[in-house]
Amino acid sequence: TPVIIGVAESGLVTCHDLKGVNLWYSSFNWNVGDITMDGEGNALLLACFGQGVVRFDLNGVREGTYRIDSSPCRVAIDFEGSRILAASIERNLTELDFEGAIRAEQMLSDRPVGLAMDALGRYAVVAFGAGELQFLRLPDFFNSDEREPAKKKPVSGGSNPEPRWETRVAYNAEEVKSAVLETVPQQ
Repeated sequence: TPVIIGVAESGLVTCHDLKGVNLWYSSFNWNVGDITMDGEGNALLLACFGQGVVRFDLNGVREGTYRIDSSPCRVAIDFEGSRILAASIERNLTELDFEGAIRAEQMLSDRPVGLAMDALGRYAVVAFGAGELQFLRLPDFFNSDEREPAKKKPVSGGSNPEPRWETRVAYNAEEVKSAVLETVPQQ
């Protein structure tokens, strides 16, 4: 059954059916920077600055908190829920598994204002307040000291070519809203 889930920055998460009937809500005293959900609806994740990444199920049950050594402001999860990324106000990007084990950590070049990951957990895009987007290959980003945007190169053959791009999409934080990760069509 389709539902609508929302969260307030002040710490209220709520779930409604498509007719607007409240199915559940949870209120807590943590500031929330971001919300995401896996493709099956098994994990609703909230990036709570002072608390960590808090996980709820689709019935509103708080299942626990992923603790990291920074203040998460952005969070993304792949479709299956096997790869979780948390970006912090301290410019740290942390990769976790569904059980909460930290797989890797790496510093970002600037403070993140947006984070997205493709459904298979192969790529991520980080948006920065200066209006730049950075494309990350996973897990390669964590296995090197390379923190610069991916360099343009010819698209390889095959049915799933790698995305290739780097671009400025805005000139200040107010212009940065969202990013969509798409592959470049083969020519």
